[in-house]
Amino acid sequence: MKKQSNFELKYFKNLTKTFQPVYNKIEKEFGNCLDCDIPCCYDMKVIIEETDILKISRYLKIPPKQFKEEYTEMYVYEGKNERFIKFKDGYCPFYKDKLCSIHEIKPENCRIFPLTIDIWKDTGLPCLRVHQVFQCNISTNFMMGFLEYLGKTDKESHKVISDWVENAETGRAGCQFPLPIKQTLDYIKSLEMKSA
Repeated sequence: MKKQSNFELKYFKNLTKTFQPVYNKIEKEFGNCLDCDIPCCYDMKVIIEETDILKISRYLKIPPKQFKEEYTEMYVYEGKNERFIKFKDGYCPFYKDKLCSIHEIKPENCRIFPLTIDIWKDTGLPCLRVHQVFQCNISTNFMMGFLEYLGKTDKESHKVISDWVENAETGRAGCQFPLPIKQTLDYIKSLEMKSA
């Protein structure tokens, strides 16, 4: 199995910090959530960490134990027991009127939308996954911008991911693609430089 470089590990662990400064730029350039009629925060698995539970339960003014009972459930994911937000009728319980009602303290996994942290099944390596491509404007435009960037910087990855996108079922809600971490982070850093 390929070992990840210190560069990748450093930025992988600090993804939220790396990503947040450019999110406004991405939203401004790639679309606006409030202009979108596609149901968001739907039929997804959102891992929630203990630090998120403490922040959100404090925000909701309920004990962490009550929060876990009412809003979370356990699943076995990639061989590990993980706690997830419990979706109701397919939707996140905090998704209200096209907005996140806990936006200020939403889980780390939500803070890097349209990306999530995942494991690439083909290699067993960590990857970033882009969600709701062909449904969400921000996801679709992020993906297309990333492909354009890869076309200039990494022809091999560009070919693989372009083939996936071309062969995807474009009518199916929530198309998602795994992306290599280093190239994705380089792309995010290029957006950060543009926004500086």
